[in-house]
Order: sequence, then structure tokens, then C-alpha cells
Amino acid sequence: HPDRAAALTNLADALVIHPHIEESDNTINAPISLYHEALELRQSGKPDRSLAQLKLGFALLYRFQLRKNPADLMEGQDLLNRAKRVCAD
Repeated sequence: HPDRAAALTNLADALVIHPHIEESDNTINAPISLYHEALELRQSGKPDRSLAQLKLGFALLYRFQLRKNPADLMEGQDLLNRAKRVCAD
């Protein structure tokens, strides 16, 4: 479906609020998974790809705060840096 990436992002946006309410680090996994899938569907050079990178990056950094997994920190920072480079161009 052509709007699948947008639908996944919207669902992830709604779910990403849940961990803040529940105070549970397990509930952040669902939106991260959806953001990953949405990002894969957004091709390089598309204007909304950098927004998807930002949202996934912030979600990963939030999970890093909860779990202290360095992989989340590294991936989150990488995504934010990629999005920043696109916006700077």
C-alpha cells in the first residue's frame, strides 16, 4: 500500500507515548519496531525520510535512557546525525 509508511509512523507516534505513561521500558519496543519498518519503506532522497530518522532516533535514545544499551545510543545518534545532514543541505 502506498501509504503504509505513513500509517506505520502514525501508529508508532501513538504508541511511543505509552511508555511515558506506563513507566515501562518494554512498551517502547513496539513503536521502535514500527519506526524501523516505516523507515525501510521510505526511500533515500524522499523528504519524509529525515523525519522518520528523527522519530526513530529519539525513540532509541529514550530506550537507551531506560536500558543503558550502548547499541541504542549509537544507532539513535547515527540516525539523528543523518537527519541533520539532510536538513543542512
